[in-house]
Amino acid sequence: MEKYYKILELDKIIQKIQELCQLEETKTNLKNLKLLNDLDKINDTLAEVDEATILIQRMQRFPLYFKSDLRKTLNLINKGYVINLDELLVIAKFLDTIKANQVYLDTIENLKIETKYFKKNVDKLFYPKELNLRIKDIITPYGEINDHATVELAKIRKAIRDTEKNIQVKLQDAISKNSNKLTDTIISIRNDRYVIPVKHEFKNVVKGIIHDQSASGETVFIEPLVVNELNNKLNDLKESEKKEIYSIFLEVSNKVKSFYHELRSNLNVIVHLDLVFAKAEYALSINAKKPKLNNKGILELYQCRHPLLNVDEVVPNNVIIGKDYQGIIITGPNTGGKTVLLKTVGLLSIMVKAGLLV
Repeated sequence: MEKYYKILELDKIIQKIQELCQLEETKTNLKNLKLLNDLDKINDTLAEVDEATILIQRMQRFPLYFKSDLRKTLNLINKGYVINLDELLVIAKFLDTIKANQVYLDTIENLKIETKYFKKNVDKLFYPKELNLRIKDIITPYGEINDHATVELAKIRKAIRDTEKNIQVKLQDAISKNSNKLTDTIISIRNDRYVIPVKHEFKNVVKGIIHDQSASGETVFIEPLVVNELNNKLNDLKESEKKEIYSIFLEVSNKVKSFYHELRSNLNVIVHLDLVFAKAEYALSINAKKPKLNNKGILELYQCRHPLLNVDEVVPNNVIIGKDYQGIIITGPNTGGKTVLLKTVGLLSIMVKAGLLV
């Protein structure tokens, strides 16, 4: 950031806006903020932020349901990467965000709210409905893989449940027959195998495979031979489950890859809106307004205050340069506010060039 940004404390303004951003990418982009010099571009940027302040007050902030670094995930998928469950959940929230913004725009239009800029952005969004519906078939409301994501997965998970039930029945029978030889009547898991806790002195009496022992050495965890084959079957089924889930992730990854360019474009829009609405929220927090701009060298500030100072303790000032006066001399005692006024004029000027209301 330029040296004079920090002298005028624009960096502190940027930090406050970053705190209002939802996406890390938006926060990063703000660190590299460039000031605008084209009058039409500045006016356009300010008008978009001003429109967002109206939307926040009339409606609420635009819908945004994800916060993770989605761009990195999209770029990896485009190179052949297969997503995991957490990444699939983020993509689902991203697609929901796209749909929600289209609904948000419909509501705005029904309320007859003027939204030139927001409409322009949302109209750019591409909503892959079939992909989103497929993801909703895969994920439960609790963020887990649905049993019925595929026919094969449903079969595998039913077999897992049946096998686990069978193991539990046989182990309960083993517990009841050997209760005096056990340190407890619970079933636990060691090395992905169902086991029972046997007293050390009976480890050669209860027939089975020892998988672990307690820290004290008083208990050994034995897999009774009666469930050995069932445990083998269960582990095979769980491996089949993993392979089927991977095939589901591969399927979705390929579908996401087919929409890579559209989804990347969508993300650009969402990141832009996140910045616009963060600027608007900050503007509302300091009661900022959209200024009228000119290229005639005229500066008129009425009741202006430094945005970083406590409003209740700051005396507002009027500053007019470029009409009757081409310059002004500021005099007064030390700590009388001369430097604050100069910094206020400078800060408000570059805030406008940064697309911020003042």
